[in-house]
Amino acid sequence: MPPPTSSPVAVSVLVPVLNEEATIEATVAAMLAQELDGRLELIFADGASTDATRARLEALARADDRVRVFDNPDRGTASGLNVCLREARGEYVARMDAHTFFAADYLARGIARLQRGDATWVAGPQRPRGRG
Repeated sequence: MPPPTSSPVAVSVLVPVLNEEATIEATVAAMLAQELDGRLELIFADGASTDATRARLEALARADDRVRVFDNPDRGTASGLNVCLREARGEYVARMDAHTFFAADYLARGIARLQRGDATWVAGPQRPRGRG
């Protein structure tokens, strides 16, 4: 397990989840692989998953202190985002979906755009990629 760090968080990634067992490890690995100047944290709000999503997330959180897991008792996406937002410690906040894979520079490009000062929020294009 990596040692805990007290360095400031550059970006908090908000991720509501429900029954994402099939892909959650790959998703978290891809999120942690973001190429970013600064520290990120992944904040998951579990809407009472009935599969192994919660157990897998908790194992990932024990292995990496950048992963944090909370309850989303209302189970919805909006309530999950609110749970995550209450726990966010980053200078910037981003939303990522648990069943989506993002380009390695997704967060860095968004932050760079915000730092230019000509936008108050940014979003990126969705590019579907089939599996199977």
